Amino acid sequence: MPPLLSRFYHPLRKVSTQFSLIYLVALFTAAGYLFLKHPIQAHDTDLWYHLAGGRYFFTHGSPPTDSFFSFLAPARERADYFWLFRVLIYEIHTITGYYGLIVLRAASFLALMAVVTCYLLQRLPARLYFFAAMFVALYMMVFLFRYLVVRPHILSYIFIPLFIYMLDHPSRKIVLLPPLAVLWCNLHGITYPLLMLICGSYACEYLLVGRRFRDLSSKQKWLGLIAMALTILAILATPHGLSLLKIPFVSTQYASQYIGELVPLNWKDLLSFDVAQLVPNRTSVFTLVLIAVTLTVGTSLLRRQIRVSHVLFYAEALALLFKGERFINEFTLLTLPIVKNYLLPLFASRKKRSISTVYRVVLGGLLIIVPFLYMGSHLPQNLKYLLTYVNLPVGVATFLKHVNVEGTLLSNPSSAGYMEWELYPKIKIAMDMQAPHLFSDTDYFTIEHALRNEEVFNYFSDDYRPSLVSVPINNEVCMHFSQMKAHYTLVFFDDSEALYVHNDHYPDIARTHGIKNIDPSQITKIDIHRLSSQGRAELLSVLLGIDHICPHIWTVNQLIAICYPLQGENRKAELYLNRVIDLHPERAKGYSLKGDWLARQLRFREAIDCYQKAFDIESASPQISRRLGKCYLTLKDFDKAYEVLSEGIKIFGTETTHEDLFMRGFAARRAGKTDEARLLMKLARLKAPRANLEWTRRISQELNALGEK
Repeated sequence: MPPLLSRFYHPLRKVSTQFSLIYLVALFTAAGYLFLKHPIQAHDTDLWYHLAGGRYFFTHGSPPTDSFFSFLAPARERADYFWLFRVLIYEIHTITGYYGLIVLRAASFLALMAVVTCYLLQRLPARLYFFAAMFVALYMMVFLFRYLVVRPHILSYIFIPLFIYMLDHPSRKIVLLPPLAVLWCNLHGITYPLLMLICGSYACEYLLVGRRFRDLSSKQKWLGLIAMALTILAILATPHGLSLLKIPFVSTQYASQYIGELVPLNWKDLLSFDVAQLVPNRTSVFTLVLIAVTLTVGTSLLRRQIRVSHVLFYAEALALLFKGERFINEFTLLTLPIVKNYLLPLFASRKKRSISTVYRVVLGGLLIIVPFLYMGSHLPQNLKYLLTYVNLPVGVATFLKHVNVEGTLLSNPSSAGYMEWELYPKIKIAMDMQAPHLFSDTDYFTIEHALRNEEVFNYFSDDYRPSLVSVPINNEVCMHFSQMKAHYTLVFFDDSEALYVHNDHYPDIARTHGIKNIDPSQITKIDIHRLSSQGRAELLSVLLGIDHICPHIWTVNQLIAICYPLQGENRKAELYLNRVIDLHPERAKGYSLKGDWLARQLRFREAIDCYQKAFDIESASPQISRRLGKCYLTLKDFDKAYEVLSEGIKIFGTETTHEDLFMRGFAARRAGKTDEARLLMKLARLKAPRANLEWTRRISQELNALGEK
């Protein structure tokens, strides 16, 4: 390099290194903020059956060995292979509540990324820090969604890069592997094959090629082999002993048809890139990793410049990838050595310095921005609670605790984990989603279809006679089963499920809390304005009874907020309208309802504030746009009215009415958009009913004002 250029090159390289480290700090900060901001949500209800398992341990002093929470006979048996994880999260939840679990989730993600970062930067030339930082960003995007749930994998993933980090360049710290392996196997024992694959790959490299510990003394070589042997034997250091060995090999052939993460990977998706506003989806990000790693392995094999252990890692990772979509994560971690040892050095090739520069400018520039946009797309909007109740049968569980009953509950397996946590030991459920390792495919089919098929329900009811049945709120079939109508009474419903009690088991509850003339599956479709005053009063009485027991039901609060103004109870209406917004501030409906109420009170400025918040959430909604536009027109703010109506009301939309076209045209004329106003009024005339003389007159007046006949 010429002396003149070298004077600038070395300082610039130093600046680049510092920028890379600052960028990594920014990535970690953004990820930590996202996870601390993101509440616990019911992506699945596995969290709650894990909490129930932890509670069982502290109650009985040992992990469960069977389906203690289920009334299915005989009890299903299985080793509790994640018992230590359950103990950990139960203790955290007991001390700190859900916030502690949010912190655990954030800390686990950052710990995983920290190990990945340390491994990639280990012995890496400073000039490659920038590219290492880019791969850390890719890894963050691959793993982000997987870490939104609190399940054992959030801890077990950390051990994969940690073991690779310690074995790829062994030192005296290798003696820590056996105790770490014991911890891994007790936190998430089903993943022990990964531990064996990692240790086995490095051991094979040494035994077959003799290169693994070539720079070490004989004593250190034996220390490494002994450490790896003890690490593999740590699999047996769990409460389950040899019974743990068979668990990972239970067939998931049929479970993959009802458990999303076990669905085979759709390879067609890997051949397409889905990017919206510079934000790729998770599969597209993984595709980049997969292609880059595969090409690197192929190139390195042709050059015979790849270690045996790393080839084995790639083969093992690829085999896992064929087993299901969830193994995207394991593939990404197992191929870390390929990224570090073969892919990153390509960016330092002097022969391809120009290509490297292009990568820095184009690819690097995009990857600096994209991870932050990706994280922002996953940042919850307006969610201010530690736990959101969406998809959780909170109301049903609250009611059952309120009436203080004991019995057996048939419910949807997907939500049953939450019921198990809230209601055991007084109430036992049929099954949760611990399938196929605890419950069989037949169990799942029976319970799932008992709520959807009358023959299966009759079969199940004859065997078990469940005292309680909780039906998904959108299930219009189950409530019409003959046995349901004959023996069960609807007593409660929430946003997620409707609860029925057996008349013979709980006659007092059926009589006191029985709900008649209401179909829970149609509750959101009730047009309260068309009900008679008596019908409205009866509905309000039922809704207030439900609300008294559980005030967190969004649909119930919504309907009460609509009923009260019709009863002349405006102060109470405002109270419930505010509660609808507080329960789900991320939804437009609450703001829209309050805006309607304020507009009827002629409080247009306040109505505009509410409608604007709804509009910010659902800007494509013509209903919200129409209402907001009407308020602006009433206040004679024609420019704002035109702006809002132009965004929400599409001229050529098939659902756009003559009223929509007229309103937008009305605002357009007064905002000085004469040509557009003329077109809109002509189109409104085409759509308006000819028999409606009032609309014909109004449109004609506007057209005359625009110089049209």
